[in-house]
Parts: sequence; C-alpha cells; structure tokens
Amino acid sequence: MVARVEWHSAGKACSTPARLWFGGERVVVRVTERVCLGPVQAGGAIGEQFFLEDSRGRVFRVRASPGVVVVELLAVS
Repeated sequence: MVARVEWHSAGKACSTPARLWFGGERVVVRVTERVCLGPVQAGGAIGEQFFLEDSRGRVFRVRASPGVVVVELLAVS
C-alpha cells in the first residue's frame, strides 16, 4: 500500500511528519521518536527516521533522505 507524507516545516532543519495519506485515509500522527541517520559514505546525505503513532494506536516508521521517503506500518492495535 502506498502512503504519502505531509510535512510540518518549522524551518528546513526541523521538518517533521504531520499527516499521512494511508489507504485513502488522512491520518493525523504524532512523532514519538526522531533519529538522525548518518551518511553511508563520508560527505553523503544525512537521512532521518521518525516513529509515528496515530489516534487508533497504529505505529508507523518514516525514513527520509534527499529524494526518497519510505513509510512502513509497524503495528496495528
């Protein structure tokens, strides 16, 4: 299933996922954890990983690096 991320931007360095479009549904999420992923090669792009939770208790992981965003559903309650 494909998901789209809507970002809340409080400045370029502080962008965080605010909503997901997941299965035709707009899902408001809150960030429970944010991790900076180091570059694979020296001087390479740095990515971020976010763990999100919605009001139904679903847990998502969003990995973002320049040009690529991956959304995974990790748990459903």
